Amino acid sequence: MKVRQQPFGEHHPILSFLLLPFLVVGAAVAGLVAKPRRRAPGDVASTIRAFVEGTGSHREWDDFICGGRIADPALEKIRARCAALPREFPPQQSGEYCGSEGVELMRSFVAQLAAR
Repeated sequence: MKVRQQPFGEHHPILSFLLLPFLVVGAAVAGLVAKPRRRAPGDVASTIRAFVEGTGSHREWDDFICGGRIADPALEKIRARCAALPREFPPQQSGEYCGSEGVELMRSFVAQLAAR
């Protein structure tokens, strides 16, 4: 009876471990060169408003703050600031995204975008 050999012999787990850093670097480079998204000021305002009022989904918020850069520099600055709010204004209670000062800042972004 012939013994079946694995594709990479007995070194298969080691090769997987060695390839992991290259995959991580590749993913990071792909994120850096990703094309910025086009979003309208009204879309950004409605996403922030829905999050502050609790009517939006967590997936929508995560997509907004982590889904990549926005082509419009002013909107990108707002997106990046919203993503940093938990560090700038830490939440006071468990389950909150950020402190009350951060929530007020998000409301001011909504008003600023509505005036555009």
